[in-house]
Amino acid sequence: MAVSNSGRLVASGQGGKNSDVCIWDGASGRLMFRLSEHDHGVAAVAFSPDERLLVSVGVAADNKIFAWDTQSGNIVASGKSAPVETKAVVFSRAIDG
Repeated sequence: MAVSNSGRLVASGQGGKNSDVCIWDGASGRLMFRLSEHDHGVAAVAFSPDERLLVSVGVAADNKIFAWDTQSGNIVASGKSAPVETKAVVFSRAIDG
């Protein structure tokens, strides 16, 4: 589970077969998007600092990582995750040089 910086969005990931990632409206509790691409479980989710993106990483058996647009629910990037059990995923802020 992850909460966006403003608290406006909440994301949860399911376990088991055909696991979904859900994006919720933090104020009303209304389901905004049900994202159905993970097959074996969601290990971790994280919002970008500007709340525009959500990243979801599957469990080792799933071996998938996705970046989702939080305004449309569309996939903006995808790939294979590491073949080990993921414990967390985070965004890093750019450091001005």
